[in-house]
Amino acid sequence: MLHIVLWKWTQKGFREKYTSEHVNIMAAMIARNFKHIPYRVICITDNAEGIDDTVQTFPLWSDFKDMHNASGVHLPSCYRRLRLFDPATQDSLGIRMGERIVSIDLDTVIVGSLNGLFSRGERFVGWAVRGTRHIRVFNGSFFMFNAGDLDIVWTNFDPETSPQLAQKAGYFGSDQSWMSYMLSKRTDCAGWSYPVIASYPREVARRPLPKGCSIVFFHGKRKPWHPNVQAESRWILQNWMIPQPLKEAVNA
Repeated sequence: MLHIVLWKWTQKGFREKYTSEHVNIMAAMIARNFKHIPYRVICITDNAEGIDDTVQTFPLWSDFKDMHNASGVHLPSCYRRLRLFDPATQDSLGIRMGERIVSIDLDTVIVGSLNGLFSRGERFVGWAVRGTRHIRVFNGSFFMFNAGDLDIVWTNFDPETSPQLAQKAGYFGSDQSWMSYMLSKRTDCAGWSYPVIASYPREVARRPLPKGCSIVFFHGKRKPWHPNVQAESRWILQNWMIPQPLKEAVNA
């Protein structure tokens, strides 16, 4: 069984609000583009209202809720996601030891088949990009690993010292900084990269999609639900949607 984990919570003072519609659209995009093995979609959230019943919801834990992003207080803080590496938490989510876990952000457009991406068998696979000081870092928007494995990402994290340790080593962001510090130089950890994974602001804004692209991430200020962004890249609305019959059922 593959467990696809989505996240939705409100961060005080953050510029963007994520909604149940974003969760439902993500679930619909996954259903259209993944037919390989049995899977379930779950959402860890502080407000499950309006989320379609095809998505199983769990309450968001309070760990690290008041921690600021070590790269800047104006940036989103996602340290809470590190608890997904905790075996006890995995068990509470109905995930058995050894089963595959995928975490994916909501500000995403799925534009092609996910079968090949989710078939990767390495110990950890993350969205790998070149960092400012490192050849490879992992972006927290998308990663996959086995339940019960790599729990050191959780157990070794000290909220008082770990963020600064990762920043000093040249890794930036919140949870992605720590994951990169712990995993990016390991030979048993692998990465997805361009053109299978694309960055909207850096690689495909106002451009045709590259051949073989499966996912586009909208990290940064512009999101796929912004009308001006949809207007500049027509392929967004061709993919970021709920098919009409399902939309009618969700709204019934």
